[in-house]
Amino acid sequence: MLAKLIKYDLKYILKTARIFIVLLLASVLIFNFTSYVPELITEIQDGQPNVVGEIVPPLIIQALHGLAQFAIYAFIFALVFITILSIWRRFKNNFYGDEAYLTHTLPLSRHTLWTAKFCSTFIAIAVVILTLIFGCFLLSFSTNGLQLLESFGLVYGCTHCVGDYYFVEPQSFSLYASYILLFFTQISFITFCGITGIIIGHRTNRHQGCWSLLSGFTVYFICGFLLIGILYIISLINPDFSFIFGEPISSGAYVPDDPRIPARISNFINPEIITQLFLIIATVYLCYIIIQYFTSQKLLKKGINLD
Repeated sequence: MLAKLIKYDLKYILKTARIFIVLLLASVLIFNFTSYVPELITEIQDGQPNVVGEIVPPLIIQALHGLAQFAIYAFIFALVFITILSIWRRFKNNFYGDEAYLTHTLPLSRHTLWTAKFCSTFIAIAVVILTLIFGCFLLSFSTNGLQLLESFGLVYGCTHCVGDYYFVEPQSFSLYASYILLFFTQISFITFCGITGIIIGHRTNRHQGCWSLLSGFTVYFICGFLLIGILYIISLINPDFSFIFGEPISSGAYVPDDPRIPARISNFINPEIITQLFLIIATVYLCYIIIQYFTSQKLLKKGINLD
């Protein structure tokens, strides 16, 4: 029965999200197909090559390319936002809305109902993450796509350089894994903050939307301040993380021994430090989610007011 509950939840949650999944992937493909790199026109003057112009594609291609790039950002945000909103709406309708009487008359414990919501939330967010991963994979097939990935720190090299300086290499697997885990736990945490806010709002008999929203934001900001405090303590213990609070980069600096990298980009934070930071933040978020799971479960066991 648990599997059926999860199935019905996912069918509702992903009904709207799949539209944005298709739009996002379509935008990525258009971005790739319209990818271009301006070709410089040089002339030798006084024995030195000088740039006198550049060759670019037709204006319609440039417009489509820029529109596709904007659409990628817009649909990523829309996909995440709509998925979270659908999860909140599904939970509220099932537990406190029009479907509540049917939900609570099922021959199932409230623990099972809550576990189904918890699992369906994780699966829905995992679908979003997998879509973004696939989109990044598609972007890696074009030069402009690689430049976009480099701006997010997802590839290593110098995609904007020319000649011998141009090269692209993937980041380490551990960095990708920590990146994915951080994004997954952060989106899950935000989602569960909203669910916790809904439960608290109805538990206190103040089930107006503004009160539930305020409760969710309160939980989120309290946990956020605690996370900042944890990171500050860690930065005091390990100076490698002092850059988080604006301190100069010390032993966390990384200077790759690679002649292809220009001096202007040769000094940046060690990817291993970034990986460790992502894992620390993701672990904190995971602890928050576990606490929210048991706290919300306890609140639900105390009873639900449907008035």
